[in-house]
Amino acid sequence: MNLTFVGYAPYDNPEIAISVVIPWLSSDKSKINLHIADEVFDAYFKMKTKKGEENEEL
Repeated sequence: MNLTFVGYAPYDNPEIAISVVIPWLSSDKSKINLHIADEVFDAYFKMKTKKGEENEEL
């Protein structure tokens, strides 16, 4: 079994699109694909915020 997730954010004006594929799982109860996607989205928006703050300092 494979777990997959495809998504983009923000929904009204997308800036990032991702796909997560976790192959060869014996169960889909862990929802690890959603946890990974959440971490990717969080990292992207934290990086974007940090870069915006650095540009304001210039």
